[in-house]
Amino acid sequence: MRLLRSFPVLAFCLVLLSLAGYCLSQKSLVLLLVAGTLAIVSWYVTEGPRGRNLPSWASHLLVLGVSLNVLFDWYQNQGDWMGVLGRYAVWLTVIKLFEHKTQRDYSQLFAFSFLLMVIGSLQSADLLFSLVLVVYIALGVYVLLLHQMHGAYEREKDDRNNVIPRGYRLAPILKPVIGPRVGVQFRLFALILGLGGLLLSILVFLAFPRGIGEDKLPGLPSAIKRRVAFLDQVNLGGGSRITDSRRPIMRVQILDQDGVPLTDAPFFMRAGVLDQYLAGGKWRAVPHEPVVIDATANEFSPLADNLADETSYVVQHVKLDMAFDQLPSIATPVSIQSSSISNFEYNPVTQIIRKPPHVGRLMAYDIRAQTRPSQQTRDTLLHGSDLDRVWRDTSRYRSRRVRELATELLSRSGEQTSRPIDPRMEWSWNRRAADSFNRYLRSSQFTYTLDLSDVSASAPDNDPIAQFLFDTKKGHCEYFASALAAMCHTVGIQARLVIGYVAYEYNESTREYIISESNAHAWVEVRTGSATWEAFDPTPPAVLSALHDVPASFPDRVQRIWSNLENGIGSNFLDFDAAIQRDLTALMDMGWTDRLGAMWQMARDWSRRVNESFLLGPAGYIWMGIVALALSIAVIALIKLMRRSLAIRRVLHLQHLSGREYQRMLRQLGFYIDMLYVLKKGGHGKPSWQPPALFADSLTGTKPEVAECVHVITDIFYASRYGKQPLTKLHSQNAQESLQQLASLLHVKM
Repeated sequence: MRLLRSFPVLAFCLVLLSLAGYCLSQKSLVLLLVAGTLAIVSWYVTEGPRGRNLPSWASHLLVLGVSLNVLFDWYQNQGDWMGVLGRYAVWLTVIKLFEHKTQRDYSQLFAFSFLLMVIGSLQSADLLFSLVLVVYIALGVYVLLLHQMHGAYEREKDDRNNVIPRGYRLAPILKPVIGPRVGVQFRLFALILGLGGLLLSILVFLAFPRGIGEDKLPGLPSAIKRRVAFLDQVNLGGGSRITDSRRPIMRVQILDQDGVPLTDAPFFMRAGVLDQYLAGGKWRAVPHEPVVIDATANEFSPLADNLADETSYVVQHVKLDMAFDQLPSIATPVSIQSSSISNFEYNPVTQIIRKPPHVGRLMAYDIRAQTRPSQQTRDTLLHGSDLDRVWRDTSRYRSRRVRELATELLSRSGEQTSRPIDPRMEWSWNRRAADSFNRYLRSSQFTYTLDLSDVSASAPDNDPIAQFLFDTKKGHCEYFASALAAMCHTVGIQARLVIGYVAYEYNESTREYIISESNAHAWVEVRTGSATWEAFDPTPPAVLSALHDVPASFPDRVQRIWSNLENGIGSNFLDFDAAIQRDLTALMDMGWTDRLGAMWQMARDWSRRVNESFLLGPAGYIWMGIVALALSIAVIALIKLMRRSLAIRRVLHLQHLSGREYQRMLRQLGFYIDMLYVLKKGGHGKPSWQPPALFADSLTGTKPEVAECVHVITDIFYASRYGKQPLTKLHSQNAQESLQQLASLLHVKM
């Protein structure tokens, strides 16, 4: 009864856990506070001292109101139909908690809670939600088993009440028929069932083909889809706070050509180039036809053929904690290697390396980069691309007001205000002009801040760059970089926005730089040669350095540990795609193939040496094959004999015997085990609680011929097992004949 009394409490905890899990997946604290509070209040109202329930008419009105609200919710969030469905299920669950609960109501509550966790699983990849999901599954198995027991008890109680005459009050309270230690046995069964489900889930997870059906419902938001840690765009119109999270996303080790680690920080990791400006403060990358680089595993593959032999290069070893499509790199990359990917995509215009979309998760890669590439190397890496044509075909930033500011700054610096006609002077003028703009943005007139909540989303003319330069004069790195690139554009200088990461934090023990989400940065590259781009960072260096040099507090260290754990789970579970599955399968197959091949080769070598030692010739191999077959048959017979002996010992309870008496019974009483097997196969299995003689008597009325055979075998068994009489040859023969007759009557093959 204690188990049944615990069912309502555990069922409520399960539903409450699903509400909390869904709110966590949506990151909605308001929904959690409102729905969670109402759910807790429902327990006091329905299960408290007064035990009040919501009337059916009120429940129907509330359901109708929630259903009508779905239309308004869908109108407000048309792209989030999974969220709309989840919120609808939340309010239906809360209403159901206030109603009177029958077995059908509990089933509906469990269905709603399961739906909430499924939606949460599709929309969240957070570790906290994963922990809630694990607890929900474990508790759910236990509660569903209790639900079946509780349902059976309620049905029996209803059937009993229906047959009791009205006004008859002497009927005792119905108690369930249970055995000893039912609580322990129930929990053990739930544990075994849960562990079995866990093992089955692991097998399905590892072996089931990945990616099946992922394109059938393209609009379905899924947390299983690869998490992308980098967005190839900038939008200044948001006016919100950018992240200052210290969640690690990659670890980078920089070595010189002699293999010595370099520790000169900071350095930039280029991850994307945005060379096209759109209206409203938006930058994006111009699509370019990539060059496919056929790579060899664990070997550096050049990004272009016939690269000049350079003597100055660095090697970067990158270990990714999050999924990337663009592969960040320092300086000018010239070759790349990886142990898991066979090809890469290289953009010669932007010098950005990408992972092909169809390839799975990339965990690590190495890039060899040149810090001072020669003109020949730069031209070779371009693969014949025309940078002048790209500049002419690219939309640029245009603003009369910003152009006036740019020309004024050039005049103050003593530079000419328009691009020189002589191409030989153009590149140096680009450098000097960009440096003038850069010094202006680094002056005290501008303030670096991550919080732009008090800045309007757009300027009066819908130009966030102009608003930054003339009105607010505060912003983060994307504003500074956009302003520099915009001023360059207005005077005809080729400039592009570069987004990536700046490395500050160095781990002395691992000799690696730890790059976090807060290390995301934006700067500008200005064209200063036919194939040369020079980096300019207008963000005030002192402010930026101070932001990244803040010592990690205790919450930061806890967050770092949590993030590492979350990234590890994401890398090994959420990002477990078809490519990783193929690699794992190949690795496992390779190991077993090698072991079996080695064992087969050892057997062949051994047989050859034995044959040569005894000079047996070709017939020796036939003789050894016959011997091996005989040994195999002997081993199989020995195993069957041991299994039969263990069965006789267990069924006849011979554990307390030893010596000759024990060996005699093992040798002579096997016919009784055979009789039980024949009876079971024939559909007349003997109950474990019934003595053999009484079981034989019970068969007399229905199967007299079968009962006669069982009587003969049982009498011989009693005489030997309990009468301590050694079986004679005649007794053994009678037992075997009765056993054969029993098998014939029941149509069972021995």
